[in-house]
Amino acid sequence: MSDAKDYIALFAEDQRRRKLGESTIKGRSLRLATVGREVGRFGTFDGPQLERWFRERKHSDNTKRAYLDTLSEFFRWGIERGHFNLDPTAGIVRPPAKGDRRRISDDQLAMVIERSTKPVVRLWLALAAYQGLRCQDIFRLTTGDLDLVARPPRIRLEDRPDALGKSAILHPEVLSALLEMQLPGRGRLFPRDTSESVSQKIGRHFKRVGVPGSASSLLWWYRLQVQRFGRNFGRSADAAPATKDTLLDASAIETDLFEHVRVLVENEDWEKVPREAAVFVEAKLREWARPSEAQGRGSVEVFKLAPSDAKFPLGGTASERQGWKQLFAGFALAIRNDAGHKLGNRTAMKRHAIAVLGTASLLLGQIRHEYGDPPKSAGGS
Repeated sequence: MSDAKDYIALFAEDQRRRKLGESTIKGRSLRLATVGREVGRFGTFDGPQLERWFRERKHSDNTKRAYLDTLSEFFRWGIERGHFNLDPTAGIVRPPAKGDRRRISDDQLAMVIERSTKPVVRLWLALAAYQGLRCQDIFRLTTGDLDLVARPPRIRLEDRPDALGKSAILHPEVLSALLEMQLPGRGRLFPRDTSESVSQKIGRHFKRVGVPGSASSLLWWYRLQVQRFGRNFGRSADAAPATKDTLLDASAIETDLFEHVRVLVENEDWEKVPREAAVFVEAKLREWARPSEAQGRGSVEVFKLAPSDAKFPLGGTASERQGWKQLFAGFALAIRNDAGHKLGNRTAMKRHAIAVLGTASLLLGQIRHEYGDPPKSAGGS
């Protein structure tokens, strides 16, 4: 589907299902039709082209803001349904109207956050003001969106239509608010709330504190900081985006093993790391131990054969050798078939992946330590 009328009609149907007023739907449809006619086909123009059109049309601030709000909502809807890939309004700052209630000063923001007595409200305020999350983004957050193990800690943004990357560094204020919360083990962070309830509770807090404003005031302040200082405003100088060097200490892992999983680690695809690590270890053990048909060539048999007395017995005493044999066999049984480790929490998946990498590296490293590289077995084969 590529006809603007079809997209606009589907978007209108979605708004009716959400109980929006007909006047709002009509106004949005007219604005979308104008953009589709004068700027280009939806999904083919970017932010600079849209800004150029605004300059040529010489829209007032109020009109420009209305267009941007409509387009932002339209592209969010379209991205969620796979119609579009990017939101061209993501990098455009909406102009505040004269006397706009959304304006909020630094001192007012500090007062609003400091006087929040409920940890959950303080967290919502921080997420909006320091991460730029809208109410609909906040209520959808899950434990899997937070990576508190990363250095620095990060929040996943890849499902947001205006996200410029897969994740963002957590602002210290957000991290502090998170640590005050008793977070659920899995699933949504705020299962009892909706986008509307988050917005209403933030609005009531503003009123109680005596500061005119709402959730949109926090977003206005966030966009102003981004415009002034960049997306990582307020983060420490060493809080650089995560890279392959900060995600994991590669020097602590056997070099060839790390190279095998490097792409997965760099992409933070933690769910696939354990199986690939186990596959690599098994391949190396097969290469070194060269099992015969009589010895058995199944996965578990290979892990049992490698530390056996006939191949690479490890340790200096009988008890140590038995311990190594059990560790190899346990790795094969628990990790080699990793289908049972379906960890929904992203932080838990990373911890699991790194633990598996460490164990896999230990198995390979110990054989190399005692028998050289490439290792020569005790049997001389």
